Amino acid sequence: MTDQGYRTFLTTILITLLLVSSRTSATEKKIDFQRDIAPILQSRCLSCHQDRIRQGGLALHSKVEIDNGGESGEIIDPGDPDASSLMDLITPYEGTAEMPRDAAPLTEVEVQLFRDWIKQGASWPENFVLEPPVLWSLKPLQRPPVPEIVKPVADFPIRNPIDAFIAARHQSADVEPAPQASRRTLIRRLYLDLTGLLPSPSDVSAYVADKDPAAYEKLVDKLLASPHFGERWGRFWLDLARYADSDGYLGDSIRPHAWVYREWVIQAVNDDLPFDQFSIEQLAGDLLEKPVDTQLIATGFHRNTLSNTEAGVDLELYRTKELVDRVNTTGMVWLGLTLGCAECHDHKHDPISQKEFYQIYSFFNNADDSSVKVSRDWDTAEYKVKQKQWQPDYDQALTSLKTFEKNDLTKEQKAEITKTLQKYKKSSDLKSITKFYETKQPGWDKLYSRLESLLNRRPAPPATRAPTFKERTKDRRETFVHVRGIYNQPGDKVNPGTPAVLPEFSSKEPLTDRLDLAKWLFQEDNPLTARVAVNRIWQHLFARGIVATPNDFGTKGEPPTHPLLLDWLAAEYKSQNW
Repeated sequence: MTDQGYRTFLTTILITLLLVSSRTSATEKKIDFQRDIAPILQSRCLSCHQDRIRQGGLALHSKVEIDNGGESGEIIDPGDPDASSLMDLITPYEGTAEMPRDAAPLTEVEVQLFRDWIKQGASWPENFVLEPPVLWSLKPLQRPPVPEIVKPVADFPIRNPIDAFIAARHQSADVEPAPQASRRTLIRRLYLDLTGLLPSPSDVSAYVADKDPAAYEKLVDKLLASPHFGERWGRFWLDLARYADSDGYLGDSIRPHAWVYREWVIQAVNDDLPFDQFSIEQLAGDLLEKPVDTQLIATGFHRNTLSNTEAGVDLELYRTKELVDRVNTTGMVWLGLTLGCAECHDHKHDPISQKEFYQIYSFFNNADDSSVKVSRDWDTAEYKVKQKQWQPDYDQALTSLKTFEKNDLTKEQKAEITKTLQKYKKSSDLKSITKFYETKQPGWDKLYSRLESLLNRRPAPPATRAPTFKERTKDRRETFVHVRGIYNQPGDKVNPGTPAVLPEFSSKEPLTDRLDLAKWLFQEDNPLTARVAVNRIWQHLFARGIVATPNDFGTKGEPPTHPLLLDWLAAEYKSQNW
């Protein structure tokens, strides 16, 4: 190569390098932390790495914290992204990345922004501190405007605001609505949704033939007035109340009067008791001024916990378990929050501290188990007829049993027989049959089984007491944080209170009891109660809530598919007095 050719070659290479360098400089823009990096940290990282929640010992809300790194050491080497472990954590490999955990990885653009930021020195404005993003469910509830649908689809006429919100979502997602259902389908849906029962053929024919434009509305009113409506929709609430007819645990003793609360729920639904009153009576009916029996019965909601009555158990341990269950249930049912995750330590994902868990625990700590006499006339004609029909069969079986000759019975057999008959029969019968307990002949088991079967079919005896709550006025218990959730390791003393992330109690007086807690749940500025309630209604009607996780409106729950519709429904629910 000649000198001239060599010079030309070098010149070409230098120009090429210059152009490449210029292009690189042009694409690597100057990173503005507050514009480019802070929003990503706030939306994708701070839910797990902030002042209160430091997974892996790492916080990313300030320069001091990000420079300190976490349990694995420093994560940023300013000026050298390849030596910064942060880049290894956030860079996807085969579609997944170490961080954010359990979430979609950062985009290529976002990863490049972090690379450029570190390469340019990872600058962070002085005294600038990032705040965790406000969870959607904790934002103040405001009624959104109803969308205006300019060109409604023929198969989806806009009859009400709910239709408008759904149609707007259809249009934004470019989704065509399904064709309108036939009248036969509609009546089946309505019956199943509201009563859980199928319509009769005559009901279907009558509805199909009804030409009244308000036929559907009339059918809705008819089914809402049906006693089966309370049975169907009361069942949903009983699931939330963890209703059961026995105690649970190994003994699993029968709760003979649990049904009284169940019947109260069904009647309350059929009476269209407003949801705020329905809830307040269940949480604190005994604390209302001059409560009536039904308001006391309502407090059976929190008597549905598992209960261990076995001999030798640690009573305080199991009382504590019941209280923890009451806190957890209250949080899920009315707030849609997993308060139970803060029993042993601060909540790992939601802004709820362990102290706040025990502040809510304190509301229930002085509620003692009690009962109330059920005021109900059992001496009815129907009961007398059933008793009269049952008695001859029982008397015949009893007579047959007494005719056997003597044969020894074990103590266990005696005890079991005595226990069975004492549950059902008057003392005169017990006295006459006691002598026979010491005898047994072949064929006795068959007769005894018949007798026991008859006893089990006997008309239900009058229930006299219903499980309730009663607030203790003397020797009130103090509440302490349980260190690591261990009931007999008390930490700091706490008073009744609510999570700081939610609005304060509107009264100037301090919170003291369950009635205060119940009223706080229905304060005008509480953003959760109405949202959670209408989402459950939607879930039971359509099999899936607007929020797919009805018990978890926190960061680990699903966001709403139709947030504006959810807020409109919640605001409307409140405006119609629940």
